[in-house]
Amino acid sequence: MRLEKPRIRWISNHQENNHEDKWIPVQAIVNPGVYWFLSETMSEARMVEVRVTDGELTVWWPNNDQPIANLKGRCFGPIPPSTVAGSR
Repeated sequence: MRLEKPRIRWISNHQENNHEDKWIPVQAIVNPGVYWFLSETMSEARMVEVRVTDGELTVWWPNNDQPIANLKGRCFGPIPPSTVAGSR
């Protein structure tokens, strides 16, 4: 099985602050989908794809699958498919 590298997009702190009330802890994600992820150590958020791998939710971070339970930060989403880059 060939793994595709997920597409990554960025959001600035200015854009993130406009939606402050919609950001949730990354551990609160319960469904696969595309989310903005803002790590505790990053100044900009990264668009990530959350998927099920071996029965648990994971993201490709930074270069292999990581359980979302191991990540520290906040997420915004899921982002509807019509707004994800390359969905047209």
